Amino acid sequence: MDNENSMDNGIPLDLSIDLSNEDKIKLDQYIDSKLNNQFNDQALFDATLKSTRHNAKIILKELNEKGLSNYFFRKYKKEDVSKWLSDPKRFEVQLRGVSRYLYNVSSHYKRLIKYFSGMAMFCMVMKPRNLDIRKANRNIVMNDYYVTSNYLINMNLKHEFNKILDTVFREEIFYGYVYETDKSFYIRKLPPRWCKTISVEDGVRVVTFNFSYFNGRERKLNSFGKFFKDAYTLYKKNPKMMWQDIPTDRGICIKYDESLSYSVPPFAGVFGALYDLEDYKNLKKNKEKLNNYKLLSLKIPVDDTGRFKIQESKVVKYYEMIGANLPDNIGLALTPMDMDEHSFEKAGQSNTDAVSEALEQYWGASGVSSLLFSSDKSGSTALKASILVDSTMLYPIYRQFERWINYRLKLINTTTTFRVEIINVTEQTYTDVLDRYMKVFNSGVGKSYVAALMGYDFYDVKSLSYLEDDVLGLDTAFRPLQTAYTLSSKNNQNQTQIETTNVDDKGGRPQKNDSEIEIETDKSREKGK
Repeated sequence: MDNENSMDNGIPLDLSIDLSNEDKIKLDQYIDSKLNNQFNDQALFDATLKSTRHNAKIILKELNEKGLSNYFFRKYKKEDVSKWLSDPKRFEVQLRGVSRYLYNVSSHYKRLIKYFSGMAMFCMVMKPRNLDIRKANRNIVMNDYYVTSNYLINMNLKHEFNKILDTVFREEIFYGYVYETDKSFYIRKLPPRWCKTISVEDGVRVVTFNFSYFNGRERKLNSFGKFFKDAYTLYKKNPKMMWQDIPTDRGICIKYDESLSYSVPPFAGVFGALYDLEDYKNLKKNKEKLNNYKLLSLKIPVDDTGRFKIQESKVVKYYEMIGANLPDNIGLALTPMDMDEHSFEKAGQSNTDAVSEALEQYWGASGVSSLLFSSDKSGSTALKASILVDSTMLYPIYRQFERWINYRLKLINTTTTFRVEIINVTEQTYTDVLDRYMKVFNSGVGKSYVAALMGYDFYDVKSLSYLEDDVLGLDTAFRPLQTAYTLSSKNNQNQTQIETTNVDDKGGRPQKNDSEIEIETDKSREKGK
């Protein structure tokens, strides 16, 4: 017979499988009830009992490894996360850690963060601050505009701000230090656990850094620069200087929710839904695995007195022969009952849409429409309304960036000072916002807003116009496309006749676009597709 650690088919047995006492008792009772009092040969009974238990344990062990334990989140237990969420002010460090971890291991959570951080466009318009046009000197204003524009372009704000937004939506708050030269600009993220803000200057948070961070990390000081070296030296001489303010023009702090004195990841409410989603995925995988299991039972014939007609040695011989040729997912047992086949297709069966429902609950908990990430659902009107709500989450953060930029612009040594406005627009609302500003532009105002929405940064409009027209001569090298606005009256009449002959004769008024229709109309359109 098999020894206790292996079977003839080569499957190693681990008899140290973790079963609860209750499961062990139920397993023993079940096996004993089926086999007891049906074998007169005690040796064969013991062998059969051992084999049956081994088969049961193989299956249970397989399921335990593949799905019954939540292997997806090993670093943070669901119970601990629930505890931390009950007191976010006390456990803000732990919650930030959970958010970082989920950002790396959960594609759904990362996609949610990227959705919000990636929709920002940072279309900026530069305006003069308190400019008296009655006394202004055109050449001075022009020169100051040029200096300020180059200063802002050198900062690569769109790139730097998008990186900050990613951290804000992941961790709720961003602390950074600015490294700047005449030709380069970089914002370094500081560890939030070692930072705080206790004061505000001109609407901008002053970052206070704990320089004990470098205790045991002295090698990092060279990469942080002179300010941190000097401040750390001061702290080592006077331990009371552990917390020191970073100069306001060098520090930056952007917070998702300015009403809170502590930090909670913006989407901490979906942590539980993510755990549930992974649980359902594991259960579904477990069900599919279970469907592949079968159990074969071999009937041992008995006479009228209940004794076996086949000798034990022969029974064991054929048992081992059959067992050696079975695949891993088929178990084998000896029994005095009829031979039968037992599949597990019904075991663990539940709603096949459980994973989809869990995913729907996840997006619901995040406040984002699942239509954005679903390929089997549609509804443009409802989706558009959801996107508008999502976009408004960025606008308060835009205002914080504005305050920080404008604080720095006040420090530039120019006669005319400027301020920056970030247009309330996102990738998802771009078309509608551009259309709105184009209507104003047709009246002769808002040129800078249209240019900003088209991707031009500050002085780019002027410099590109000079390059294209005066240097490259593109204004004469290319002819505009022929349209009703560029044709003569005679050509225009001919064009009208041509267009009239090509008019669609389907009848009815022109179809409205998606932004102009009602929800019910949208549903009717989707059904008609």
